[in-house]
Amino acid sequence: MANRKKTITILAAVLGVILAMLVAGEGVYLVVSGENKAQINTLNKRLANLESQQAAKAKSAAQKAAAQSADPYAGWQTYENTTAGYTLRYPSDWTFAETLTSDAGAANYVTFSSAGKKYRVAFGLRPAGSDTIISGRTGLGQGETVVDGTIQVLGQTVGKAYHVNGGHTLVVFYGAGLAANFVVNDNDINAELDAPGLTAGKTDLRGTTEEDIADKIVSSLALQ
Repeated sequence: MANRKKTITILAAVLGVILAMLVAGEGVYLVVSGENKAQINTLNKRLANLESQQAAKAKSAAQKAAAQSADPYAGWQTYENTTAGYTLRYPSDWTFAETLTSDAGAANYVTFSSAGKKYRVAFGLRPAGSDTIISGRTGLGQGETVVDGTIQVLGQTVGKAYHVNGGHTLVVFYGAGLAANFVVNDNDINAELDAPGLTAGKTDLRGTTEEDIADKIVSSLALQ
């Protein structure tokens, strides 16, 4: 009995050393013979399983890192506005519609809509030097505007604001507050996300896939 306890103690110590080596990234297999061979074989299998799990975690981390470094706009389309001189990227299953003002050099507005037109990203840009006024909404319903979060547009940090009513985010603005305007390279820009295809009680845009898409659309801005 004493010998068995001693063997178990030794095996526990060996296991601790081997686990430490595994954490350090070293593969270890224990091969012995004798009366404790069955126990050691079991230990070898457990160690092999631990090593396999560690390798799987490392592979998953590498795949995640590769995906993050890949083109975030892979499979997306490019919208080009030659009048105002800019391009945007948008998902291939979304559509767009332009609204052009009649004044020379006026801003071109474009609206990107999801399938079924449930979600909409409106974007307008007034080129530097143009006398045309560009603005967002002139009013909203009940609720409050909460400024929170940022995105990057051409290397510039742009704030975000959420219009919230009854705990639901109804509109996401890019820029400062209700006007939702910001300036990049002297170009006035207006952008927002809303959900005209959903009822107010069912709309909650914050943290959705559509908000992520809107962030990417606005962040994709390139000037010609």
